[in-house]
Amino acid sequence: MRAGASFLQFAGGLEVHASRAGEVLLGWRDELERDRGARAALRRAQTTDDVVMEPAFHRLRNHPDWPSSISLDTAASIAIAVAELDVAFAPLAVRLGAALGGGRTPVSPGRLRLIASAEIPQQFLRLLRGALAQIDGRAPLIDLAEKVRQWHWAGSRPMARRDLLIDYFDAAPATVLSKEE
Repeated sequence: MRAGASFLQFAGGLEVHASRAGEVLLGWRDELERDRGARAALRRAQTTDDVVMEPAFHRLRNHPDWPSSISLDTAASIAIAVAELDVAFAPLAVRLGAALGGGRTPVSPGRLRLIASAEIPQQFLRLLRGALAQIDGRAPLIDLAEKVRQWHWAGSRPMARRDLLIDYFDAAPATVLSKEE
């Protein structure tokens, strides 16, 4: 059993679309881009209580198409992670692991292993925020939200971990893969 609703929707074959919840999240992120004060508050947030004090978070949670099955803590973690993105840059085909492994300044394999080994969702989020800062916030919004959602559910965590690692090593340049840590 998986917690909450997915932000991805599969439409036969390899075709992927944002689900209704994903579309809500994309729209909210656009709104957040215009409301710099709210975005800054969410970027400073460290706890669910910090997030709950921000009206922009309630606009997301109270949207009629936001899934009620997503817990408050999970939604708060998603809001924090999404606020870290400077650019909702990638199409749905790009995965979070690929964004962490590719680009100008890829996250080191050791750092990715540390992120992937996190068993507590708050620890995963804290480590992920640091990695997002390293890649200048250039990560795919929908897959980011999906990974954060999955990390909040112990039953989904092993698959999310495996997908993150595979996508990272598939995208990492040979120079990253050949370095010893």
